[in-house]
Amino acid sequence: MPCGYEIFRTLGSAGDPPIGVLSDITNLSAAELRRMRARERYALLSVDEKEARNKKAREKRQQKKEESQGGNQYGATVNGPHEDMSNLTTAELNRKLVQEWYTALTPEQKDDRNKKAREKRK
Repeated sequence: MPCGYEIFRTLGSAGDPPIGVLSDITNLSAAELRRMRARERYALLSVDEKEARNKKAREKRQQKKEESQGGNQYGATVNGPHEDMSNLTTAELNRKLVQEWYTALTPEQKDDRNKKAREKRK
């Protein structure tokens, strides 16, 4: 079953370079060349290999779709006192830890800290 990509690999009757739209690769970008090579590799696969590759890709897409739909469906985040912090950026994590530290201070400690901060600004 021809797939249309044999033109890139075949030579003419006199040993001429292949003729086709993509036979001259000098005007192709790196991404286009990468896609062309990927199409050629795919064309060389057997039917069983193609089916296995497509099945794996379908399963991966389905898994990704299920992961994105999991959790709270209404878009509101529900955070407990010990929420999962594994998906926070470094800045968000630092901000959260400082906020928790500050809320744990006694009122006297907060006053002292604020007083020192005001003195530093003067």
